[in-house]
Amino acid sequence: MKTCLPRLHRLTMGRLLLSLSLAFAFLSSSATAQIWVTNSISGTVGKYDANTGAAINASFITGLSSPAGIALRGSELFVSNENIGTIGKYDALTGGVIDATFITGLSLHGAIAVSGSTLYVIKGGGLTIGTYDANTGAAIDATFVTNVATAFGVAVSGSDLFVGRSTAHKVGKYDAITGATISASFITESTGLGGVVTDGINLWVSNGNADRIGKYNAITGATIDTDFITDVNHPIGLALLGSDLLVSNIDL
Repeated sequence: MKTCLPRLHRLTMGRLLLSLSLAFAFLSSSATAQIWVTNSISGTVGKYDANTGAAINASFITGLSSPAGIALRGSELFVSNENIGTIGKYDALTGGVIDATFITGLSLHGAIAVSGSTLYVIKGGGLTIGTYDANTGAAIDATFVTNVATAFGVAVSGSDLFVGRSTAHKVGKYDAITGATISASFITESTGLGGVVTDGINLWVSNGNADRIGKYNAITGATIDTDFITDVNHPIGLALLGSDLLVSNIDL
């Protein structure tokens, strides 16, 4: 059996950055832009230079249990541990533990996202999005959005919440304040959709089954280009760094 090796590409530059992980976040406000990358196999979060791809510390955070989702707020990193159903909080600058069991008792699945004081968490095998206080870890609404079967990716922009639903082949759009459904089928394709990222105007969506990334209008859901990027193998996680799109993909 061939081992699947996740990769991270900086696609606007057209070059390989590093051979790790399934989810990432970035900080561009520091002197050197940085990326934090989860590695579910080694149970670590690595820290890398976002401009060169060079490792700053490949074992920046260790001792995690199948880390998957990662989200950045200021100098705080939130990391989900799928195997044990927890979300930990860490110092993004030092890697120090703020609270390894910041949120517990979850059935996790896929990505997490943070906006202001709200943390959005995909739970229950991708059936539910729960909201939690990013300052205290307390549940705001454990069933903020329901009936989002196979939810995998999540992104927030202003009052809009986008949820990529992998085997349902859809991206849903919801009110990030109330959880109300704006459109459960905001974007629909014939094959699986997963990771999502937005700048508020455009929405990029990874399609792992078709080995491509599509670009859509984040306001209307209209297709801009379903084959916006095609030179990727099973793309999963997405993030924006200025005008660069960072993509983690599995080399199958």
